[in-house]
Amino acid sequence: MGNSAGNTIVVNNGGTFAMAGTDTWGSAGISSSPAVTLNSGGTMTSDGQFNTLRNLTLNGGSVNLNGGLASAGAFVLGGTVTAGGATTSTISASSGANNFIRLGREGVLGGVTEFNVTDTAGQLSVGVELANNFGASTAGLTKSGSGKMALSAVNTYTGATTVNAGLLKVLSGGSISSSSTTVNSGGTLDVGGTAGSVQVNSGGLLKGSGSVGAFTLASGGTLTPGNSPGTLTAASAIVLGGSTYNWEISALTGTAGTTWDLFSVGGLLDMSGVTSANKWNLVVTGDSGFAGWTDTSSYSYVFAQAASVSGFDSTVGTDVTSLFNITTSGIASKPNASFNANGDFKVVVGSANGVTTLNLMAVPEPSSGGLLLLGLGVVAWLRRRYQRAALGRGESAL
Repeated sequence: MGNSAGNTIVVNNGGTFAMAGTDTWGSAGISSSPAVTLNSGGTMTSDGQFNTLRNLTLNGGSVNLNGGLASAGAFVLGGTVTAGGATTSTISASSGANNFIRLGREGVLGGVTEFNVTDTAGQLSVGVELANNFGASTAGLTKSGSGKMALSAVNTYTGATTVNAGLLKVLSGGSISSSSTTVNSGGTLDVGGTAGSVQVNSGGLLKGSGSVGAFTLASGGTLTPGNSPGTLTAASAIVLGGSTYNWEISALTGTAGTTWDLFSVGGLLDMSGVTSANKWNLVVTGDSGFAGWTDTSSYSYVFAQAASVSGFDSTVGTDVTSLFNITTSGIASKPNASFNANGDFKVVVGSANGVTTLNLMAVPEPSSGGLLLLGLGVVAWLRRRYQRAALGRGESAL
């Protein structure tokens, strides 16, 4: 452990900075120089105490909570936590009680702690509860920097979460459900656990197989459900035109949410902001998922479902393809060249298990010679048969 210019405490490999009392580290100014720097292999422990840090730098170092004060916790992180380098930095608990961290500044309503993971290859892993500060009804979290921050605990802070850059991941079992989250351009929220309300703005991305509260997908925002593939669940959803849904399939037949991605809405799916002039972009990926394709079969895949919908006619069988811009570059090497990827996908309304479904239907065209023999009436009949057979099913229709 060393003492550098500006009275910053630096802990190097093999060193431990153990808190022996209740103190405030760093000057009162939120923009002051970092008070404590933990380099790779360096550790800071709480030792049953409660301490306030204005700013903290982790360059592959570790904060180990081994007990805090009753009703106070172990630390307040009231300024900026900076994680640098490619080595993972950690904030975790090993023993003792009251192992939680307060965010923001005491008595400051809506105080925010910034977590800046500066290296694209870097990661900050936080395995303890993040809570509100004293005298403040809310405290928030801002994720900045190009690296990844992972949360595995059930967090209780109630202020806003903002993802301005890089990745904020809520692991399975983790939660930020008491906070509302905004994902801005360059930011990604990956939900494997639970989150509160989420708004994805232009250039932002929501992904994962967890659940969120009220969800808004703004123009230019992107939704990527699942974990190659999987299901992302929302309590309600507003989808605006100009946004994108990245949809992945791993096999021709199977189950929605397992074999191909599913966006499931427990309440209202509001698509009134999607029009034929301002479409929802549906990007189809997963080339290997189309192995075994035959031109004599039709296929239908539920990619979204909701308890109720608005913005389009929810009558079963309604063709709503005009609301979607379907892109199929991700399945460029289909086994049958006669299938016209840009013209033979349709989106049709269905119903299953009491919910309204949106079905991506792949309807291969007969060969040009076959068209001459079949005539337009038979082709139209085939299309109707494909639709009736496939609607509402989570499997392909043969």
